Formats: sequence, structure tokens, C-alpha cells
Amino acid sequence: MLVTKVLREEEHEIKEYSLGVEVFGRENFDPRIDTIVRVQARRLRLKLQEYYRTEGQYDAVRIDVPKGSYVPVISHLPANGITPANEVCASGDKCRIAVLPFLDLSNPDAADQTLADAVTETLISALTLAGNFDVIVRTSVFSFKQSFRDIRNIGKRLNVEVILEGSIQRSGNLLRVNARLANASTGFILWANTFDIKAQDRIATQEQIASAIVPRIRDRLSSFSAKSA
Repeated sequence: MLVTKVLREEEHEIKEYSLGVEVFGRENFDPRIDTIVRVQARRLRLKLQEYYRTEGQYDAVRIDVPKGSYVPVISHLPANGITPANEVCASGDKCRIAVLPFLDLSNPDAADQTLADAVTETLISALTLAGNFDVIVRTSVFSFKQSFRDIRNIGKRLNVEVILEGSIQRSGNLLRVNARLANASTGFILWANTFDIKAQDRIATQEQIASAIVPRIRDRLSSFSAKSA
């Protein structure tokens, strides 16, 4: 049901109340006292995370339900988006990562560039809170804003093992987000993803993007970190 509504562009109909009535058959559903929708949404998120951590890790299409929302995010992963890699994070129990400033590929618009910068900062904070990474501070990475230097040289300058880069492009009220995780030593892509989201409240948009990206990076690199621990 959730995915069908997204494909039909009916995301606005996906509310806690409507799910309680239509999905769980609670005719007199009151979200203030009935937690069934929140509980089942939490279980669904955990099931999806487990699936994409195991047999679904190389699926071309991925579905996520970001925390704080019931609207699925559908992502398309290119067939060649994941490059097999040997151990990447060999520095200890945490992987050293830098988030380069995301680029705004839309028409020159100060508001969209500000959003791209805000997304970068949100990703830096989210990766830090994840606990699996040593994350380079904002002031260091923003010196490479709109820089097209070789990613390997940037990796050496920042002394990191992996680099996350990406872009945001607006078309009406739709945002297309491209994200790529690269081995800082070789420049090869370890993971890549492209997904579309409906532009909404600015902070909610930032959180939605971070919720879609950070768990996948953590899953992709966790095995490498575990080997080096």
C-alpha cells in the first residue's frame, strides 16, 4: 500500500490516522492512545534494514521508511554502482570519513545551495552520532567546496579512508539526490545511490536524506571495520 501510493504520487495520503483505519482496520483509531502504527512502522524499518544488510544488499531498487515518517523512499542503485573492495577501513575500530560539500545542480539559486550545504552538515552530524566513524570537521571539508580535484589527493590531504560526495537537483517540488562513497586511496566507488524525494519542510528534508544515506554507508563499511578491529 505504501509503495503503491508513492508510485501514484499520493504521498500526502500516508498519515498515521489513515494507516490505522485502512491498514489495521481500526475504525475508531486514535493515534494518541493507540500505538499500533508507530510500533509496526518501527518493526518494518528494522526488517528492511536487516534485509538490505543481507540478501538484499545488492538490489537495484531499495525501499526505506525514514524515522519520523511513514512515506517510503524508493532508491535506484545502478547495476555497476557497487565496486567489490578489499579492506578499506584499516585504521582501527572506526573508519575515517569525509563528507565533501554536496553540489547544487539546479539553476543558480541561493536557497538550493543553502540546502545542499545544510544537507552536508546534517550528514556530518549523523555519521558522527552513528558512532562507527571518525568524521572530518565541517570547516576542513568546506575548503573543498566546488573543487574538482582528484578524490585521491583530497583523501591524502584530509587523511581519510573513504569520502562521501553527492549532489542535489531540483525539478519543481521534486529533489533528486545522488550520493557516492569512494575509496579515498583508489578513487573507486564503493557504493552509489540515486533517489527522489518530495521537497517539504527544510529540516525534515535534510533528515530524510540523512536517514536514507547513513544506514547504508554504515552497513557497507561495517564488515571492513570489523575485520580491522
